[in-house]
Amino acid sequence: MRVLLTTDGSLGASAAARTACRVFRAEDRQIELLYVEPEYPPRPAGFDNGSPGRFRVPSGLADAWHILGAAGSELSALGIHAARRAEIGWPPAVIANASADFDVTVVGSQGQGLHSAAGLGPVANHVLHHSTGSVLIGRELRRSGGIRV
Repeated sequence: MRVLLTTDGSLGASAAARTACRVFRAEDRQIELLYVEPEYPPRPAGFDNGSPGRFRVPSGLADAWHILGAAGSELSALGIHAARRAEIGWPPAVIANASADFDVTVVGSQGQGLHSAAGLGPVANHVLHHSTGSVLIGRELRRSGGIRV
């Protein structure tokens, strides 16, 4: 089973990853860890020293590899090896598009950004509605035994 674990470095993403690793049997899973660096539109004319019409990425992928490293270390502590991948773009769309290549895509219920009263963040909501594959929106499990899906 090919599993796409997404992370933004948030506690929700970590909880989703731990939950997925408990739900899917070790012998059945191939895990890829994905972080998407948000792409920002150019500043209005007169405020940007770069070339007009180009997108800027303030931190580049240095932060991405730091976040992926931390998430990978957390998985390694659980005895799980995951390939790591970083992309630049609008996170909900990149994740939804990438989900087509996987059996299941795992996202946290809420990330570091906006939160809704319903308990589902905007990225999880978009991926849930626009993904072509199965989606697991993970939260921290409340008990150790008897996992129900």
